[in-house]
Amino acid sequence: MFLPYVWPTVARTWVPDRSTRWEVDTVLDSDGRVTAVECRPLSEGELAVQEQDTVADLESAGIPPRPRGRLWLLRPVGRFGDLDGLLDHLCHVAEERGVETRLSAAFTALCAGELGQLSGQSDSLAR
Repeated sequence: MFLPYVWPTVARTWVPDRSTRWEVDTVLDSDGRVTAVECRPLSEGELAVQEQDTVADLESAGIPPRPRGRLWLLRPVGRFGDLDGLLDHLCHVAEERGVETRLSAAFTALCAGELGQLSGQSDSLAR
């Protein structure tokens, strides 16, 4: 949820988010078999609560609220041909430096610095 904030601007873009978020409730019997499934779109109120939780998590790591209504598209930078390899690299660097791979100011700063070096941008933070 924080990666678009630290991702180099030359390697990110966004499209309007027109997706529907769904809730799925599943009922199981005593043997673990599915007996009922109910799917419904989340209400605006439920989505607002989820967004408030996300904003609070980001704030705790020193990241401003994310722009609403966007789906971010991230392109790998540096020598990496895919995002999986790049994300693995970020986790490996964090492990080497003793930084927990969780949403925190330390991990955010590490990712921003490493992504900036890989892309040749000195400051990849979205301001």
